[in-house]
Amino acid sequence: MGRRFLMTFVALLLAGFPAAVSAAGSQEPAIQALVQFDSMIEFNEFVALPGLDIMVAKPGVGVVLVTDAHQLAGLEALGYDVEVEIPHMQQYYASRIRGDNFGRFHTFSETVDFLDALHASYPSITTEKFSIGTSVEGRAIWAVKISDNPDVDEEEPEILIEALHHAREVITPEVVMHYMTWLCENYGADAGATYLVDEREMFFVPIVNPDGFVYNEDTEPDGGGMWRKNRRDNEGSDCYGVDLNRNYSYQWDYPGGASTDPCSDVYRGPAPFTEPEDIAIADFATLRDIRFNVSFHSVVGCILIPWGYTGAIQTPDDALFREIGGAMAEYNGYEVGQADEVISYTATGTTSDWMYGVLGIPSVCVEVAGSGFWPAEAELDGLREENLWPQIYVSRIVGPYLAVDGYSLAGGDGDQEPEAGEALELTLTVRNHGLVDAVGNAGVTLLTRDAYVQLSDAHSSLGSLGPRSSTSNSSDPLAFTIDPSVPDGHALEFTLLLTGDNFHGEEELAWLMGDLATLFSDDMESGTDKWVESDGTWGLSSILFHSGSNSYADSPNNNYKKDENTWIELATPLDLSYANRALVSFWHRVVTEENYDFCFVEVSPDGGATWSQIGPRYDGDLLWQFSEIEIGSEYCTDQFSLRYRLTSDSFVQDDGWYVDDVAVLGPPTGNTPPSAPSLSGPAEGTMVDTSTPELAVLNAADEDEDDVLTYGFTVYSDEARTSPVASSTGIAEGADTTRWVVDIPLGDGEYWWTAYADDGTERGPLMETGSFTADSSGVEGGALALSLGPPRPNPFRSETELSFTLPSRGDVELAVYSVDGRLVRTLISGTAGPGTNSVRWEGRDGEGRLVASGLYFVRLLAAGDERHGKLMLLR
Repeated sequence: MGRRFLMTFVALLLAGFPAAVSAAGSQEPAIQALVQFDSMIEFNEFVALPGLDIMVAKPGVGVVLVTDAHQLAGLEALGYDVEVEIPHMQQYYASRIRGDNFGRFHTFSETVDFLDALHASYPSITTEKFSIGTSVEGRAIWAVKISDNPDVDEEEPEILIEALHHAREVITPEVVMHYMTWLCENYGADAGATYLVDEREMFFVPIVNPDGFVYNEDTEPDGGGMWRKNRRDNEGSDCYGVDLNRNYSYQWDYPGGASTDPCSDVYRGPAPFTEPEDIAIADFATLRDIRFNVSFHSVVGCILIPWGYTGAIQTPDDALFREIGGAMAEYNGYEVGQADEVISYTATGTTSDWMYGVLGIPSVCVEVAGSGFWPAEAELDGLREENLWPQIYVSRIVGPYLAVDGYSLAGGDGDQEPEAGEALELTLTVRNHGLVDAVGNAGVTLLTRDAYVQLSDAHSSLGSLGPRSSTSNSSDPLAFTIDPSVPDGHALEFTLLLTGDNFHGEEELAWLMGDLATLFSDDMESGTDKWVESDGTWGLSSILFHSGSNSYADSPNNNYKKDENTWIELATPLDLSYANRALVSFWHRVVTEENYDFCFVEVSPDGGATWSQIGPRYDGDLLWQFSEIEIGSEYCTDQFSLRYRLTSDSFVQDDGWYVDDVAVLGPPTGNTPPSAPSLSGPAEGTMVDTSTPELAVLNAADEDEDDVLTYGFTVYSDEARTSPVASSTGIAEGADTTRWVVDIPLGDGEYWWTAYADDGTERGPLMETGSFTADSSGVEGGALALSLGPPRPNPFRSETELSFTLPSRGDVELAVYSVDGRLVRTLISGTAGPGTNSVRWEGRDGEGRLVASGLYFVRLLAAGDERHGKLMLLR
């Protein structure tokens, strides 16, 4: 064995890895080849060879190589068991692209256009693209910053996310641009996206290697280019390019992790940091206060942590790296570890090793999965989506970030499931996921607009949480009661407001109540007409099934194929537009190669145009098991679709996936709950008589024309709505407004109230809380008292209304202040008339700039007196 190893080593060094490619003209055909082994010794000797361009390595089994005809002949001559899987990778990849200019993948110019268009659409939260350096051939390496004040260098935690060190890894800019788009499109609408934009400075470099990327476009304009390196002219050699992810200085010359041959695709360059592209990234990271770096590559489907140059040594933060990697991979299931243990070979001079080893910046390499360096266009949505959460997560942890890691329910029948009529206590485990910052005075508030819920304890204090520390509210649980009349299929929904001295955020908590209706079912006993398949391999199996005599299988009479990407999806989309949430349930059996071949459940809101994974991915050997996965409101549309998809790699083939007894469950069809009514009167902060105030709402909308609506009203003595003092239900709807005269006398003080509409089948959501002040001294001879009403809504995202009552016409000043007493904006400074007045604040300072989320104070000066209030801004 030793002699063969030596012969191979010498022969391959002489052969070159791979053949040279000229500066102009087409690339040499790249070949995807599988080399198989009979032992771990032979495998280890092979992967240790310098200069191999390894796509995937499976310990003791085989290696998938990118090679060429010259190198392939040398391998075969030396007796290696080589199977050509793709004889011309460029042509194969190009054949899968539909349309011009790389199809759905962005070209270099299209990526630049994307950055320009993003800034044009969201100029208040993005910078114009700016260059952090230039490439070997003089192209700009473009970057964009996303933050609430993008052109100001604020004292906010920073993160750097970059992609495409290797020019052929075209999926990597796509996942970065997808995250950038998500942040911008959801700013002001999604609490998580808004918090990150407001409280972070996020830097993005979608293309580190512009020259190699453009070269692929020039030589393979239809897509499929396989050039990896930059376009350095290696003087004294006919071969071009340096591997940018082998040219960073940290452990650049450590044995075995790169090649010294300029013709190799993993050529490290003549010295460390010879390449301007790497220098640009290093200089930028050095000059900034970056707290985390993510470097995107492809195509293994894993998360690589330092060190990459060796597997014999772990970093001092190895446990933390593995914890972070595990959290990043929570939904995509990517394997986490050092390069030597995950991909079976080492890499020297890498971005992540340099970031951590030189600057102390935690850095990971995310290898995006897929069926090749140019994955099929049908995979694009799924690959982008499965790499969204990893970017969200690391953006969170660079600063303080509270999140609910778990919960338990006490009370009721003790089964941890809310049911009609139960009084329950909610205990949360809350963790500060931040790497550096503590959160002082942490707390959690329970909010809901569910008309079937009565809150009884809506706030818990949590104290201080240090970085990566957890606590619970077990000594002060949140509490609520569910109305006994809640209908089956109702989605019980809460918002958890998490706050602290330097943090505010929201999370959703929801349950589907009671017995659910079956909206779709298939026991696989009546054929396959309810499904369509991708490639003709799926069919009924009468050998393995959960019930009856059939199941649906990806390969009922054979093992699945190598490099498979196959699925079945609903033949006809379902209408779930009336539902807030639903469930998918099914029985299934899985027999795949563990950690390599996977089964996914995916849903689509648009009839199959785009797909997202729900639930875990399945692999290994699972006997028949029952799975039930929740469908979120974002997928409950009139074009809901469902599919089951299996993927495999180039190695082991196995029995595959058997699916049986599929059902979609949710609320009964035929009824859409009414909308929330809106406040008509009294206006916010209005002074009312204490005896029998009249409350009025603008009527709710209802899509079901034949429904007869009635209304319910409740008055509370506290803003959290935990202490009801008066209520009434079944109030008939009026012409345009519906009114209720409070039927018990109210004492002096401030009150809050809300209302809902009921269509006879289900109540709609609660109106946003209104308020009024009952004060017998405030109504004397028609003279009103000075009062400042509570902001409405509060908390607010984009705009809130502030109201105040004046006893007579006079000078007024109404202003907003930060928690440290700094004037943020004067809303009114002038004269106002008697009675109720109002003004809206859209969360901008006196110069028109959006202010950060957080707590603010309001001060009213009028009639020789002053009043104060507070409000919470959550973008």
